[in-house]
Amino acid sequence: MSLHGEADLHALTAAGATVYGWNSLDGPVLRGDDSGRTWQRGATLSTAALTIDPADRGGCWPRRRTGWSRAATVASPSRA
Repeated sequence: MSLHGEADLHALTAAGATVYGWNSLDGPVLRGDDSGRTWQRGATLSTAALTIDPADRGGCWPRRRTGWSRAATVASPSRA
């Protein structure tokens, strides 16, 4: 799982081969559907943690100061 110096990934979470990570360099959540070999950009935000959406493994929720933020759900690429 690497972006070869293009990103500094934090808040990693995974379910099966789907991996989410927050790029602290410029703020987007990245999604890799192939165990992180390739990545797609999602929403840009600030977060301390990510969790896979329990009702839809195609999306994830960021953790904000007030808790887990459904309103800021990071959409799966098919819904973005």
